[in-house]
Amino acid sequence: MLLLIASLANAASTDPVLQAKTLGAIYIDAAAMFSFYSGQAAELVKPENSGKLAEMQKQLQGYANLQVDLSGFFKKIDDFAKNEIFVPDGTIWFTIDSTYHPTLAFKARVKPLEFVEYLEAQFGKIQQPALKRDKELVEYSLPTPEFKMTLSITPAGLYLHSDGAATEAEDTQKWADLLKNVNEKKALLLAEVDLNQIKRIIAGKSANTQHSICFSNLRILTGCCEMYAMDHEGPIKVLDQQALIAGHYLKSTLNCPDKGVYSMKADEQIACSVHGSIDQPAKTADLSSENSIPAQFRPFEIFRLRVLKDSAEAALMLNDKNTVEQWAAIGKQQLLAIKNMAQNQMGQLPESERQKGLKMLDAVKINNDDQWLRLAVEGLDEQTMISGITGFIGAAAAIAIPNFKKSRDLARSKACDANCRVLIGAIELMELETGKPCESLNIKALIDGQYLKSEQKCPDGGTYSISRGTDGISIKCSHHQAD
Repeated sequence: MLLLIASLANAASTDPVLQAKTLGAIYIDAAAMFSFYSGQAAELVKPENSGKLAEMQKQLQGYANLQVDLSGFFKKIDDFAKNEIFVPDGTIWFTIDSTYHPTLAFKARVKPLEFVEYLEAQFGKIQQPALKRDKELVEYSLPTPEFKMTLSITPAGLYLHSDGAATEAEDTQKWADLLKNVNEKKALLLAEVDLNQIKRIIAGKSANTQHSICFSNLRILTGCCEMYAMDHEGPIKVLDQQALIAGHYLKSTLNCPDKGVYSMKADEQIACSVHGSIDQPAKTADLSSENSIPAQFRPFEIFRLRVLKDSAEAALMLNDKNTVEQWAAIGKQQLLAIKNMAQNQMGQLPESERQKGLKMLDAVKINNDDQWLRLAVEGLDEQTMISGITGFIGAAAAIAIPNFKKSRDLARSKACDANCRVLIGAIELMELETGKPCESLNIKALIDGQYLKSEQKCPDGGTYSISRGTDGISIKCSHHQAD
């Protein structure tokens, strides 16, 4: 996911620059999708359509054997659209480069602070501290083991970029077909993946075992230093593996397989004297030769997905024309068998529905063109294409959102339980050493006495209190009521 975003501090973005090092790109006409989907939701929640919505829910439950609340889901969509706190009015670009740095640009009319507050009301408070949280800009730093990403929510949209992403001039030849569809404004969804580059990178990194082991060590040490810094309220200036081991951040000393020496650089990056740092490798794995790539992956070059306003196509480019012809012949046979089976299944449908189904089947084609193997659906209308995309998204969200909230709440409850157990252990240890019972929960005294490393906080903002009973000490959370 690579997009060059210029001057995030001023919330300004550039058009996407698709480079030679770009591995894959996704383009979505978000404005068209949102307009259609919000319109459908507004219709479905009308009282006169309650029967239609109930029938849709019954069919979905029959297919998926799941309990879902489509009425509640579409009501949330309708309310969200009417609030106008996040209205997609442009496109989404989502890309990744050969160093696995992602970038996202989602153009929309946004009320940044209201949008974040809405998300928190629906899914719970965002635990990651915001770099900025103002009416016109909400910004988060999203650290990963290898690099840092910045997410900015601005009145013009949502933007994500990462430090250290490759920066090159646009490759207009490699990405010409994708950009042509974008410029003609006929595309609803486009995706392209450079399989040739991916297979060579993967094979090359697998071949260079020493390099991979060292960089794995660097990632582990980086994570350990970050945890150490969190507990000691300050970054590590000098890498000391023995101190990390003594503090139980690291199990044992890590060594470079090429006898390099690990140290902390001035920019607080862990580096190896032989292989360099993760952001600035001194010796990287070269792209592998054709012979080092497993035989089953060698034919694949490019994958493309195009959903236009009147057609859709999935295409795979292979480096062997004979293979393309063989796969196309097999695909046509399989498609014919599927169509015959589907026609038999449609025999019991009303004639009007049967004709629609037959038209859809006839629109599906498999063909080959030089090195390209193509599966296409042709001769459809824009509403059908959008509903085909958003229908899957909507059904998945209706099922996933309630389950996500349930899983999130369970995870936070368990985290709170763990906090309570830690506090009980710390209090019991302090009472054992001081010989004095704790009448109230005093976090500062526990930290000052080194019975507790840091303050335990409820993920949902609850407060902890201590009580005593016949079974001993218990800690209760005002939010979870956990003992």
